[in-house]
Amino acid sequence: MNQILLNEKPYQVEESLAGYSILSKPSSNVECFGLNFDTLKFFIQFRNGVCYFFYGVPVDVLNGAVECESIG
Repeated sequence: MNQILLNEKPYQVEESLAGYSILSKPSSNVECFGLNFDTLKFFIQFRNGVCYFFYGVPVDVLNGAVECESIG
Protein backbone atom coordinates (compact mmCIF):
# COMPACT_ATOMS: atom_id res chain seq x y z
CA MET A 1 0.00 0.00 0.00
CA ASN A 2 1.07 3.57 -0.70
CA GLN A 3 0.23 6.58 1.41
CA ILE A 4 -1.02 9.83 -0.10
CA LEU A 5 -2.06 13.13 1.43
CA LEU A 6 -5.48 14.48 0.55
CA ASN A 7 -6.38 17.79 2.12
CA GLU A 8 -3.45 17.25 4.49
CA LYS A 9 -4.87 13.93 5.77
CA PRO A 10 -2.98 10.67 5.13
CA TYR A 11 -4.76 7.87 3.28
CA GLN A 12 -3.61 4.38 2.32
CA VAL A 13 -4.12 3.63 -1.38
CA GLU A 14 -3.51 0.68 -3.68
CA GLU A 15 -0.24 0.36 -5.57
CA SER A 16 -2.12 1.06 -8.81
CA LEU A 17 -2.43 4.71 -7.70
CA ALA A 18 1.33 5.17 -7.37
CA GLY A 19 2.43 8.20 -9.36
CA TYR A 20 -0.96 9.91 -9.29
CA SER A 21 -1.47 13.42 -7.99
CA ILE A 22 -4.68 13.37 -5.97
CA LEU A 23 -6.67 16.61 -5.86
CA SER A 24 -9.90 17.84 -4.37
CA LYS A 25 -11.88 20.84 -5.63
CA PRO A 26 -15.24 22.32 -4.68
CA SER A 27 -17.96 20.03 -5.99
CA SER A 28 -21.36 18.75 -4.98
CA ASN A 29 -20.75 15.41 -6.73
CA VAL A 30 -16.99 14.73 -6.83
CA GLU A 31 -14.99 13.68 -3.78
CA CYS A 32 -11.58 13.79 -5.45
CA PHE A 33 -9.74 13.09 -8.68
CA GLY A 34 -6.29 11.96 -9.62
CA LEU A 35 -4.03 12.32 -12.58
CA ASN A 36 -0.73 11.00 -13.75
CA PHE A 37 1.03 13.12 -16.36
CA ASP A 38 3.64 10.42 -17.04
CA THR A 39 1.10 7.78 -18.06
CA LEU A 40 -1.74 10.12 -19.18
CA LYS A 41 -4.19 8.49 -16.75
CA PHE A 42 -7.05 10.15 -14.89
CA PHE A 43 -9.57 8.95 -12.33
CA ILE A 44 -12.54 10.56 -10.69
CA GLN A 45 -14.11 9.46 -7.38
CA PHE A 46 -17.70 10.51 -6.80
CA ARG A 47 -19.20 11.13 -3.35
CA ASN A 48 -21.43 8.07 -3.79
CA GLY A 49 -18.31 5.86 -4.04
CA VAL A 50 -18.29 5.27 -7.81
CA CYS A 51 -14.86 5.66 -9.38
CA TYR A 52 -13.97 5.83 -13.08
CA PHE A 53 -10.51 5.50 -14.65
CA PHE A 54 -9.54 7.00 -18.00
CA TYR A 55 -6.45 6.18 -20.07
CA GLY A 56 -4.68 8.13 -22.81
CA VAL A 57 -6.04 11.44 -21.60
CA PRO A 58 -4.56 14.41 -23.52
CA VAL A 59 -2.23 16.64 -21.49
CA ASP A 60 -4.40 19.71 -22.11
CA VAL A 61 -7.36 17.91 -20.50
CA LEU A 62 -5.24 16.96 -17.46
CA ASN A 63 -4.06 20.57 -17.19
CA GLY A 64 -7.65 21.76 -17.42
CA ALA A 65 -8.63 19.58 -14.46
CA VAL A 66 -5.79 21.02 -12.39
CA GLU A 67 -6.56 24.64 -13.33
CA CYS A 68 -10.37 24.61 -13.05
CA GLU A 69 -12.16 26.17 -10.08
CA SER A 70 -14.70 23.33 -9.73
CA ILE A 71 -14.50 19.79 -11.06
CA GLY A 72 -18.25 19.24 -11.36
